[in-house]
Amino acid sequence: MSRASNLAKAIGADGTLNVSDVAGLAAVASSGSASDLSTGTLPIARIADGAVTYAKLSTGAPVWDSNGRIGVNATPNTNWPTSWSVGEWQGGNAVWGVQGQFQMGYNNYYDGTNYRFKATGNRALRYIQTDSGHYWDTSASGTANAAATFETQMQLGHQQTLALRGASPQSGTGITFPAAQSASSDANTLDDYREGSWTPNWRTTNGGAITVSDSYAYYVKVGRIVYIKLGWYAATTSASSWSGVLRFDLPFAAYVPSGGRRDVTATIPSIAVFTDTTARDAFFIVDNSSYADCYTQNGRDWNNVAYYGNNASATTYIHVSLTYESNT
Repeated sequence: MSRASNLAKAIGADGTLNVSDVAGLAAVASSGSASDLSTGTLPIARIADGAVTYAKLSTGAPVWDSNGRIGVNATPNTNWPTSWSVGEWQGGNAVWGVQGQFQMGYNNYYDGTNYRFKATGNRALRYIQTDSGHYWDTSASGTANAAATFETQMQLGHQQTLALRGASPQSGTGITFPAAQSASSDANTLDDYREGSWTPNWRTTNGGAITVSDSYAYYVKVGRIVYIKLGWYAATTSASSWSGVLRFDLPFAAYVPSGGRRDVTATIPSIAVFTDTTARDAFFIVDNSSYADCYTQNGRDWNNVAYYGNNASATTYIHVSLTYESNT
């Protein structure tokens, strides 16, 4: 008689496997534990009324606790919520699920209130998948059983952008950077993208503030490259004297070489608001990391010229387009 026939005969009407009736198998206790065969080991479970009583297998094989949690080369942590389905592996890795969520991680468990470290010394890692999106979290290193505080390093929502650490996903397709730049020391890493507006604080170098109406100032920052557009329509000055070079503040600190100045690419219409009213091209030079000054071309030379508020009128305007390199 074949081994398959022996096995079929050994299964009773109640679904219980009587291994003593199968030639070549050692006796199995009613608890469902199995013993070695002549070669290798065999996973055996006692089956009754369709339920499986988990068998204890050879060293290193899966084990189950009373709540159905599984350990592979590991003993399941007893602190998991009883309603959670959990599988743990040697080395601190685990997968677990609760209604509406799937999670997996390293060096942490959940006790119903807090996520806690399994072991001392290493970080805790966690990935969460829910109906609202995907989350990749890490923590600082900690000590065994201490509460772990996670920070989301990356987040992706349904039909939303991929948000990097410190940012929130937005509608559409793309990558969202945090509002506050987290600068990278690697020259080949894109670590910032921003669009917005700022207050340029138009003034002269003698301290005279320039009051403007219908003003605007916008920027786009990609990595260290900053493009700005700014200007005004109808300007007056509050200084008693209008002497001084025209100046405005930059939205981001500029890179200026030590002991030098940084020329920038810029354009400005030639208008009669300078002491030299001859129509000439003009541009700005970044003398300081925080502001830019206006220069005009006189023949082959570039000279700074003074802003002269008396020449301003109701139709006076200035428009500046400028690209420069920021510090970060």
